[in-house]
Amino acid sequence: MKNFEHDTIIKKTGLLCVVSLFVFFSACSPEDAGETETEAKKDSTLEIVNDSSSSISNIKWKDNPIKDYAGNLTLGTGYSNSYGRAEVPSGSDYLYFTREGTTVMNLRTLNKITVSGDTSFTLTNSTMVAEVDHEDNTGALSTITPAASTTGISLTIKNQSFSDLLNVEWQGIAFASNTVENSLTVGNTVNKKVAAGTGYIFFKRKSNPAFARTRELVMVGEKETVEFTFTDNTLIVEANNPDNTGTLKNMTTTVVFFDDAEGDIQNYAERKGSAYYADEDDLPYSYYDYFHPPYTGSGKSIALGGMTDAKLRLTLNLERRAKLSFWFANKDYNTNGAKFSIDGTEQAAWQGDYNWSNQEYTLEAGSHEIVWTKHGYYYYFYTDYYAYLSLDNILVYYIE
Repeated sequence: MKNFEHDTIIKKTGLLCVVSLFVFFSACSPEDAGETETEAKKDSTLEIVNDSSSSISNIKWKDNPIKDYAGNLTLGTGYSNSYGRAEVPSGSDYLYFTREGTTVMNLRTLNKITVSGDTSFTLTNSTMVAEVDHEDNTGALSTITPAASTTGISLTIKNQSFSDLLNVEWQGIAFASNTVENSLTVGNTVNKKVAAGTGYIFFKRKSNPAFARTRELVMVGEKETVEFTFTDNTLIVEANNPDNTGTLKNMTTTVVFFDDAEGDIQNYAERKGSAYYADEDDLPYSYYDYFHPPYTGSGKSIALGGMTDAKLRLTLNLERRAKLSFWFANKDYNTNGAKFSIDGTEQAAWQGDYNWSNQEYTLEAGSHEIVWTKHGYYYYFYTDYYAYLSLDNILVYYIE
């Protein structure tokens, strides 16, 4: 009996020593030094390319912020600052970001992005996304709007200024007391049920043609009722020239010319082979058409090209120094190049595929001739190939 007890004690003691040594060496293992179970090893690189027409900010994947080459958290729409990257762990997750612009929205990609090694993902106008706070609300990046109204959320806009306000909108919702003129008349108030969100109020003053917006964003939270009042002293910004600010009563327009392709055709000195288009049905028919979708992904843009050499010519007489800006995109087939000139001097030439990008030029006081041209169709083996230069938001405004 004593020998049995003695042998059992020895066996238990030996087992305890083995377990203790295993725990000791496991705790000292160099592979685990300095790393906890919750820390993920960053062994991959995720590159995000913003090829959409909207600036995006606050971009994150697995809580890793995506920054551009200068360390900024916003990716714009131009070639120089539309790329961002970060060292991340491998795995799958949604890409979260904020879409900037007229309607600011917090979004995520509809599908998860899988990262393994060096991975690149491109956001386009047609990328499918979901609203972060209303994940049943899905759509394309360029066209998604805030979720439908929720009980208890509303925005009231009052007009206590000197002028009727035309085309008053917040988050794409119209506020009008006079629906015939689509105006919010002096002394009137309009209340609308809205979805929670953040955005500027856009409008025009009946006494002034400037397209304007509030200087500050108007925020409506969940289950909030918000009230905004326009007075003569409300600070506003000229929507087409954000550097021009002032009060609602005193701000004067600096815009000399503006064409967003959405309304009546503007007064160009010459228009040859150009058209406003929303889709291919608006262009001369060809089995082989080469063109970019409209700038905003919806609405219309200007197409220059097609069946013949095309030209769009604008003449201006400026009282003082001004800025010219416009958005362009180009598609070619073979030799269908495009050119841009000011006063007979070529400023740019585009041959190949250029996605939507912005151009800016300074114009001195005096007369100017601004010309865009596009080489016509290419004929090969009984087939016409039509290619187009696309233009949008052609804007000229005074800068002094």
